[in-house]
Amino acid sequence: MLGGEPIIMGTVGQDAGPYLDYLKKLGISTAHITEVLDTFTAQAMITTDLDNNQITAFHPGAMSHSSINSVKNALPARLGLVGPDSREGMLHHATQFAESGVPFIFDLGQAMPLFDGADLRHFVELASYVVVNDYEAQVMLSRTGYSAAELAQRVEAYIVTCGEEGAEIYAGGKQYTFRSCRPNVWSTRPVAATRSAAACSMASRTVWTGTPPAASPASWAHSRSLAKARRITACPSTRLPGALNPLSGTGINKEST
Repeated sequence: MLGGEPIIMGTVGQDAGPYLDYLKKLGISTAHITEVLDTFTAQAMITTDLDNNQITAFHPGAMSHSSINSVKNALPARLGLVGPDSREGMLHHATQFAESGVPFIFDLGQAMPLFDGADLRHFVELASYVVVNDYEAQVMLSRTGYSAAELAQRVEAYIVTCGEEGAEIYAGGKQYTFRSCRPNVWSTRPVAATRSAAACSMASRTVWTGTPPAASPASWAHSRSLAKARRITACPSTRLPGALNPLSGTGINKEST
């Protein structure tokens, strides 16, 4: 949809056949998705109540073996994303991106319980961009001992999503506040609030490490809330530094010509 060339890197189990077939029909490469025999693909069952509270049951399955994949086998790439995965896989892939000189987004997400302060400071030092929701931001700042400004100084951009309240972006020594768009179209279907704007707006060749979206839609969606029936609208573009604005002609979202 975005005209890019995403490369999914992850591990799936013996049940992944239909998912892999579907990705191939969409023209998405499965060359770096490794099948681990005698396991099942990671699964998450998320129960959401009317107040958007969630309880999640998760089985990692083949995801536990994600460190067997190597980022270097998928290069060249212009941008990477290290999302929720096994502990070893996330550390391994972040290091490989950094060693290869590929900027990457660090998305802590559901992997938050796996890492202590030293681990998180290590990710921050390696990453170009950090994306968290408001709760994860509190945990990250508490464990690392950084303030939001101190963390932002160590990366190109520090992005905090705040559900229906909007988002905060720290970049270039400034803080940008974005409020939710005023709705003007009714929808009766629940809408998952995600962090896709930060990670998926990149139209360049991107290596995505973690459980493939199609193989584990619930565990990879990064859903933070399920909206009640509400009005939905498209937000106008906001002027940001080129590297942060997906609609600008410069920055990490633009292919080299």
